Amino acid sequence: MTAPLILHAPLDGWCDALATTPDEVFAAGMMGEGLAIDPTSATLLAPCAGEIVSIPASRHAVSLRTACGVEILIHIGIDTVGLGGAGFTALVVPGAQVVTGEKLIAFDLDRIARGAKSLVTPIVVTAAAGRPIAARHAAGPIRAGEMLLSLGPALAAAAASATAPSARLEERHRVALCLHDMEGSASGRRTVGPFVYVRFHGAQKYSGRYADDTLDRWADWLAARSHEGCEVFGYFNNDIGGHAPRDAVRLRDAIAKRA
Repeated sequence: MTAPLILHAPLDGWCDALATTPDEVFAAGMMGEGLAIDPTSATLLAPCAGEIVSIPASRHAVSLRTACGVEILIHIGIDTVGLGGAGFTALVVPGAQVVTGEKLIAFDLDRIARGAKSLVTPIVVTAAAGRPIAARHAAGPIRAGEMLLSLGPALAAAAASATAPSARLEERHRVALCLHDMEGSASGRRTVGPFVYVRFHGAQKYSGRYADDTLDRWADWLAARSHEGCEVFGYFNNDIGGHAPRDAVRLRDAIAKRA
């Protein structure tokens, strides 16, 4: 049986449930489970050992993958991509191997507080590799290095699902499930084949324009898949009101900037 994986707090501050994040994508758990920290320190630390998968040009976020396949996204503040990197200094590069507590990104708390919607920083498990979240830090003060999340060993059921008929078909024929951005989608973030296909249903279910920051967060994740060699496809279903073409072009351009 594999050992639990401890994710340590990457910042000092106030820890709270992800649902309190002032952003519907993170609050609804569309990117995955996790917690949020309203930071009082200004250097983001690695929550565990692993490889840096991606850091966007705006340097406001980082994706990390552990040796056991768990992927973590840390997004410093809300609507911070609009700062264009101002106030952020990346201290590592994609492909770097880091240890727990290593400095990843330095940032200017005051500048971000004045220029962004919120300093609240989501820490999200975007790919759990079959590991359930076994323990979470309680709401309240937290210090960098304290236990934030504990992921248990991979569940037997999860391991079995990897050899289920659908998963075996994906492996054999190099296909992948369609991913959906709707809350409660059963497809999750598992990708097996050489491509990723995401269906976007609209900010108000089949209608409504996506906020730029929402598309930028998807661009971060999709660009990371692209860097891994996957082809990326997206289908926008928010045709009511005519927002689909604008959103498709916006996402395409955002991914291209992260190439």
